[in-house]
This record gives sequence, structure tokens and C-alpha cells, in this order.
Amino acid sequence: MRDIFFYSFRLFKHRPIRAVLAVLQVALGVWGVSLILSANVHTHRQINQAVERYGQRLIVITAGTETVNEEGEIRRRTRDIFQLEHINLLRESSNIQDAYIAEPVGYNYGLVHNGETYRLQGLVQATSEYMRAAGIELIEGSYFAGTDELQGNRVIVISESVAKQLFPNQSALGKQVHITAGTMQRALSQRSRSQQNTMPFDVVGVFRDMDKLQSTFVEFSHAVIPLGSHQQVRVGGASQGSMSSGPVAAAPIAAAPVGASSFAAPLTAAPAPALTMPSAEAAPPPVTIQRVGAAVGQRYREIVIEAVPGRLHAAADDVRVIMYPFLNQGDEIFVDYVKDRDEQLFSTANRVITFFGGFGFIALFISAVGIMSLMLVTVVERTRDIGLRRALGASKRWIWAQFMGETLVITAVGCLLGFIAAALSARYVLEELLLQAFWSDLVPFSGRLTLPSVAFSFCIALVLGLLAGILPAREAANLAPMEALREG
Repeated sequence: MRDIFFYSFRLFKHRPIRAVLAVLQVALGVWGVSLILSANVHTHRQINQAVERYGQRLIVITAGTETVNEEGEIRRRTRDIFQLEHINLLRESSNIQDAYIAEPVGYNYGLVHNGETYRLQGLVQATSEYMRAAGIELIEGSYFAGTDELQGNRVIVISESVAKQLFPNQSALGKQVHITAGTMQRALSQRSRSQQNTMPFDVVGVFRDMDKLQSTFVEFSHAVIPLGSHQQVRVGGASQGSMSSGPVAAAPIAAAPVGASSFAAPLTAAPAPALTMPSAEAAPPPVTIQRVGAAVGQRYREIVIEAVPGRLHAAADDVRVIMYPFLNQGDEIFVDYVKDRDEQLFSTANRVITFFGGFGFIALFISAVGIMSLMLVTVVERTRDIGLRRALGASKRWIWAQFMGETLVITAVGCLLGFIAAALSARYVLEELLLQAFWSDLVPFSGRLTLPSVAFSFCIALVLGLLAGILPAREAANLAPMEALREG
């Protein structure tokens, strides 16, 4: 065996350029295959973790009608029927752990700070349960409470990126930002006209940035405000906005019927009592008016249910029963399981991996053809040497083993170089190139090769290399000693 490997390395000494080219071909193929397989392992692992985290407990509930067009396509039309008070009603189910409402406010809102307006992507109005169920990780501060939705308190929880940009090198807690429905571009002037209509929000918490994979299963956000807190509240015909100079006031909530159908009647704001001018005879009693949040009585398009572990389908059935009395005639409840969203993610990842993996396997196949060509040329060049060894007593098996050993050495050296190149370039290729170009909606990679991808790439390269060496080894072993000496 030692003699076989000794003669194998003679190939690099006598034919260095050919040997190096063959090794580089193997290295290129192994580099591409190992990187693509590592990306595949990272992607599927993180998608499965996200499905396990969100898909096994979250259900998106909508209501409306479905129609089938002439082409056989099903079209769904949803309606705004869900109200804030329905959350408490759904919580009464033993199969439902919690429920929340989370809706994007819209892209026509900007964030104003220090006289400049910024584009605010991912501004979400939500109930307090959303941040816990969505797995939003707090860095400092706290979430807002359920009373903030009922009272319409203008508090905000912002992402780490927003906090660092607006409040560099300082804590964002207790600071104030303004939200406007004006321009979406960053203001060049110190004070633009759109900023005169802003709503102040107090920062109560900062959370870690959500990744793209997380936003596939839950509503993506860079800032979260209490449900309806960005809306103006009308009291007695007057609109109470953020820029009002007097105390923010609202009327008491009208009482709803008590009983099983208590949630059927929306909570509404009663007209404010008329204010009269004070007279000399009798002064009117002071009027104390408490503000009511705009979320109370508003209707929303969807509600998200967090099921008790292991009771996903039972929770969906309970939603259909509980919400049935609140449906319009002809409407039905639509249940979308969050876990089903992994199919699109896996499909996207598999298409990209198949596309790039094909190039890697083609490179390995070309390297195998290169090894075969190199060894066939080597057989021709060493015909006299082969005949002399056969005449001195070398067996066919020894000649076969010698050429297969040379093939194995070339393949092994190429694999080693390929793995070194892949390890050094993994972070750049996976995170910067592939992630930005093709996986922008998926997940960031760790930038490391995985052991299964290394092992699989090595096995494929080894098998192709050995297959490439079979024909040259057979040609060399079958040479007759006398004819080999004569031709050499």
C-alpha cells in the first residue's frame, strides 16, 4: 500500500500542471456542493424551528365569503367583523390560550423626531397579547398593557434598530416620538408642514429586531402601538386629536346588555354633555370626561388565535362556534393554520438549492471527466514502465491498485482544498451573496459548514473520482508485458 501511494505522488512531480488542474476541478465542485448543502441544512433547520415555535399554536381567523370563478379559482372576500371585546369571549374556551389583533397601520405614516421625518416600515397597531405570542424579545422596558387599548394611551414599543438610529448611545425609554400621516421621505428642512399634525407617543420598551423568517409567521413590525391609538376619537361631534390644547376627553362607555349576547352590541361613545356658559345665579357642576380608545367598538379584518398545545384543530372548531352569532348572513369563518406557511418557504428554498446545487454537481462531474482524461494520458505515457513492472512480476491487481490509488490521491487533495475554501468563504457566500440575492425573505445563515454537508460532498466526490479511475486502471492492468515494452 505504501508503494502505491508513493507512485501516486510521483504524478504531481512529473506532471504538476495536469495534476494541479485536476485537483482544482475537484476542489471547485466540492466547494460549491458543500456550500449549497450547508445552506440547505441551515434553511430547513430554521424553518422547522419556526414552524415548531409558531405553527403548532397560531391560527389566523378571518370571515367572509368564497366564490369560484369560471376558471375554477377560489376567491375569498373577507369582511371586518372582529372587535376588541371578542378577544375576551374567545379566551373562555378551554382550547384557546390567548388571542390578539395585529394590523399594519399603513405606509403613509412617518416617524418624526428632532424635526425630521423618517420612513417607518412595519408600524403595527396591536393588542398587548401580540408581542408575547409573536415571540418579540424585549431588550429594555416593557410591553404596553391591555388598558392602553381601552384608554387609547399613546405609548410605543420600538425595535432595536429604530432606537439606535433615533437615540444613539442612550436609552430610548421615556423618550417621545411623533407619528404623522404626512410625507414618507426624510425631511430636509427642520420643520415641514406635515409635521404640524403629529401624534406624540412615549417609548415604553425596546425589542430585538425581528428576522425575516419570524415575520413570515407573525406580523412584521419595527414599532408597535396600542390598537387604535393612532386614530382620532370623536367626542360630541368634536375630534380629539393629538394636537388638541385642552385636556383629552371622551364620554363614558354605553352599557351593553348582560348575558350570552353581551358582545353582540358594540361599545359606543355617548354624546358629551352640553356645556353652558356660567351664570350668576348658579354655576354648573364640573364635568369630568375620560378618554375612550378608538379601538373600542372598531371592527378588524382578522384575529389570531393561540391554541393550547396539542389542541390546534379543537381551538379552530371552538372559534367557528363562538363567532357564528356575529357573522353576517352568508358569511363563514375561514381558518388558516400558520404551520401551512412552511410549504412556500420550503418550496422557495428547494428551488434555489436545486438550481445552485446543479452547478456544483456539474462541476464535480466535470472534475471526474478531467481525472479520467489525465489518467488515460498517464497510461499512454507510462506504457513502457507498466510493461517493465509486469515483466518483473507485478500482478494486474497491483497495476490496478496503483492507478486507483493515484485517482484517490487526486480526489482527496481536491476535497481538502475545496473544504478549506468553503470554510473560509462560507460567511460571505451564504450571508452576503445567496442571502441577499435569493433568500431575502427567508433566514440568515450562521456562515458555517455543517458536518453532514461535508461528509456528503466528500462521499460524492470520492465515488465520482473512483468511477473516473476505473477505465484508466483497467486499460493499464490489461496491457500485455511484451506489447507494452515494444510500444513503449
